[in-house]
This record gives sequence, C-alpha cells and structure tokens, in this order.
Amino acid sequence: MSLHAIKEYAKYRIDAKTMHGVHSPFVYAFIEEILCLKVDIKKNVPARLQNIKLSASLKRGSAIINILHHYNIKLYAILYTFEDMDLCRFKVITGPNDYVPAVCEEEFKIGRAEWVVKDKMVMGLLDISGYTGNWLEVFDKYQVLLSSNSIIIVNMIHNSPTNTQRWNELIKSDKVRLSIDLYHFGLLFFREEFKEKQHFVLKY
Repeated sequence: MSLHAIKEYAKYRIDAKTMHGVHSPFVYAFIEEILCLKVDIKKNVPARLQNIKLSASLKRGSAIINILHHYNIKLYAILYTFEDMDLCRFKVITGPNDYVPAVCEEEFKIGRAEWVVKDKMVMGLLDISGYTGNWLEVFDKYQVLLSSNSIIIVNMIHNSPTNTQRWNELIKSDKVRLSIDLYHFGLLFFREEFKEKQHFVLKY
C-alpha cells in the first residue's frame, strides 16, 4: 500500500459512517440490503469457470452481486482499455445465480455497443475500473450505454493521487446525483428522484 493510500485510508476511517449515521432512506437501505448482506461468490460461479481467478476483491464482488439482484439489473458491463482500444464486456443477467465477476459472455469494441440500446437492454451496472482514459469522458463518450437508473462502479479510487483526483472530479459532475465512497471502490448514481446532489463515505 502506497503512502498516499495509507493517508487516504486514515481519512476514510474517520469519515466513514454506518447506517445509523446517514439521513438518506435510499442510502440506509443500500447499506442494509447490499453492504450488510454477505454473499459466497464461489457459489455463483459455474463449474466450468471455477478455476478462473476472480479479478475483484471478495467484498467488491459481493457488493456487485447484491446490486445486480437488488436493483433487478439485466445488463452488466465492464468498460476497459486494451492496446489503446476501448472495449466492453457485456453480461446479460438471466437469473439469481447468473453472475461471474469480471468474466462475461461477449466482448465488443465499444463502437458496436449500440446493439444494447436497439435491443432495449439499457445498461444497469457499468464498471469503468479498467478504463485508462479520462473517467469524465465516459459520461459523454459512452452516454449511449447509460440511463438515469444506471450505476457506475470505479475500483481503486484511493490507491494513487491520480485516481483520487479523478474520483473527486467524477463526484463533482452535475450528471452524478449520488456518490458513495467505500474506499476500495466507489459508486455513482444518476437517479432523477435525487433532487439534491449527495455524497456519502460509508463503512464497508
């Protein structure tokens, strides 16, 4: 862990709140029904993929599974950069056990992502942790993937000064109505019912 990450973690431990320290019904329910609900990730991995190393931490993977199920998300995607190309892996969620962290059924160059919208499969959860471009660009460049009910997840938001700065720029965006900092990763919400912009640092 870098010196920056240690300093950020010390700040996080001071600022992080439990469900009893928040005054938002949405965030209270998020803590109770997603963060506090533990999931055995390996039970959700098909036998043919048991030997694949999971790229997400167990806590992050557990949170993703709970988000997918709680918000009834049908389409999960990972946006990442490989050899200067922006690619996107898509996973269509068909049932309560149909989830594999970071292992998706189809992979496309991002330019072919329009099929998602045409098939009325609006992106529920978009993971941009592997995207090396400017995270703010995602809002405009890949707006075709997002709706007001979409959720963006960003990994390692405090592991370097650059990532912390980029995260702070993200949460200041007018498009983001609610942001949640869990130290190891962050979540962005765009729901229109959030009339006031809100940011929470939560214990996890």
